[in-house]
Amino acid sequence: MIGLEAYKPYLTYAKDLDDIDPVVALCCRSYYITKYIEAKHQSNKLFTPSESASINELLGMMEEAQKKLGFTKEERKAKVEDFCKKLFDCIVEDGLSAMEVTLQHALQFNTTADLIQLLKLFGDTPHAWEEKRKYCRYNAVVIYLSLIHISEPTRPLYISYAVFCLKKKKKKK
Repeated sequence: MIGLEAYKPYLTYAKDLDDIDPVVALCCRSYYITKYIEAKHQSNKLFTPSESASINELLGMMEEAQKKLGFTKEERKAKVEDFCKKLFDCIVEDGLSAMEVTLQHALQFNTTADLIQLLKLFGDTPHAWEEKRKYCRYNAVVIYLSLIHISEPTRPLYISYAVFCLKKKKKKK
């Protein structure tokens, strides 16, 4: 089971997107709640009173936002797809044109993969979107690993070897 901490970034994304795209922000909160409840159910643990209060508060805020926005499920899906397409196109273009990759690029790829994950709220994710999500995760990992200094003695051997292999593969291409 993935820890509940893995879903907290969706609340941060929601706050960041409230003014930019409230529909995508609403979907971020919805995804967080869905995954949080699933994780609690799988762990067979009951909600604490504070967790119940937080969830109820968040659900109330989401219901209010949904009424205010007035989008149907299909319209929300279209908005999320459009947002993800723009984000994906932007990060790929930025990543390809960058003279040097940075941690910021890795974070952008990771965030894009997370936001593509929102499409699961609307049913099965189309294959093309799943491939884009994997592409983003892969690039985030490659960038993270490329930023690790191989010579740093505190790094575990397997990470250094992974970086070596990835750089070797990259040179062959």
